[in-house]
Amino acid sequence: MTLALAVEALAFEFAAGLPALRSVSFSLEVGECVAVIGPNGAGKSTLLLHLNGILPAPSSARASGSVRVHGRLVNASEAAWVRRQVGVLFQDADDQLFCPTVGEDVAYGPEQLGCAPGEIAQRVARALQLVGLAGFERRVPQRLSGGEKKRVGLAGLLAYEPSILVLDEPSAGLDPRSRR
Repeated sequence: MTLALAVEALAFEFAAGLPALRSVSFSLEVGECVAVIGPNGAGKSTLLLHLNGILPAPSSARASGSVRVHGRLVNASEAAWVRRQVGVLFQDADDQLFCPTVGEDVAYGPEQLGCAPGEIAQRVARALQLVGLAGFERRVPQRLSGGEKKRVGLAGLLAYEPSILVLDEPSAGLDPRSRR
């Protein structure tokens, strides 16, 4: 099979000298689904933010090792391509939602890809249907529950169709029905 992700000896230290990752290595094949489990502060979110190049921030941290997405090294020159491939759902939905309406938030990714208006509308409708929020297009994200916000963020990822989904605590704030 083809590797979707390959992480080799990834280490990361915040500017204050606090190590967050120490020599993390793993690979995932296309189609695999994996959960990273650990206590608060173990570096799970830090690891996930490396997978699409959000971290390391050039001036605030030290990192070593490598991350490859579909064989391509995650670095500044590949950032746009990598971020098109790896969609990240942030732990806090408020960090992800910034448009005046749910529909605009979900449409943002397809618009950035240059999709035609009709295709954007189809992607938005399909993504909201998949997360159980059909009909929410005109709602204001800041007035939604925490779980609904999380689902809108996921719909935004699904609408731009990355090849890899990275979900940071995707079920936090969701009721049992929504978790399913």
